[in-house]
Amino acid sequence: SHQAPPLSDAALRARWEQIKRPARPVRVRARHIRVADAADAEALRGELLDAIARPGADAEAIFAAAAVRKSLDDRTRERGGDLLFFSRGGDEVAWRLAPRSVLEAALATHVTGQVSLPLEGPEGVHLVMVTDRRDATQQTFEDAANALRATVAREQAGLARDAVEAELLESMEDLFPHLSQ
Repeated sequence: SHQAPPLSDAALRARWEQIKRPARPVRVRARHIRVADAADAEALRGELLDAIARPGADAEAIFAAAAVRKSLDDRTRERGGDLLFFSRGGDEVAWRLAPRSVLEAALATHVTGQVSLPLEGPEGVHLVMVTDRRDATQQTFEDAANALRATVAREQAGLARDAVEAELLESMEDLFPHLSQ
């Protein structure tokens, strides 16, 4: 008597509309170079822009080589300043390697292969290059339906179990009133 009726496709779709979210948020991969001050950052940015402007130049390789030579960041220097892939609100290693302002600027960048303007951080000034960007992918109802159906079934089973438990407790109190005192 406590079983929930089967969940209709319309009810399932309505539930999905309430919780719909991207299957994967925007993710970027970036490199950074940390220098001591704004003057160093401007000088290095000029050098990078000149080198990248040459015909056939590989912008990412040039930036990575400069990071190895000039970055003050011991944690990323040997990897050419690579911060790997990260997303907003994620727990990727990048969030422990670079200041939030630097990562937020990279996430806001829609173009890859460009040298950023200098970005102030707590330990110096950063130049950033986004090397790859993966836009958010939206999960479709069809992709989410089976998992959502299982979630709703677990919720309904829990509610049914709670109802049965409440009825049993009430019956026990009726049969054995001295136990509830």
